[in-house]
Amino acid sequence: MEKEISEKELEELDKETELDEEWLSEHFDELAREHPGEHAAVIDRKPVAFGRDFSEAYNKAKRKFPDRAPLMTYIPKKGDELLLV
Repeated sequence: MEKEISEKELEELDKETELDEEWLSEHFDELAREHPGEHAAVIDRKPVAFGRDFSEAYNKAKRKFPDRAPLMTYIPKKGDELLLV
């Protein structure tokens, strides 16, 4: 059975996600140098897990923080092309 989320909890989650997105934007170049071609999970403005694919990084993050929803991103490596649609 899924837990109902209150409006207040939803607002807090939205704010945390916004702060994590800001942190990620500010530190993306550093992550790109250290973890090119990897997926990253961010919680509380910290990278908490990396992986070769989304599932690996996500599962590592969920093992460390089972009650949290990580912000996930792919860190492109040199030569990767981004397709914007």
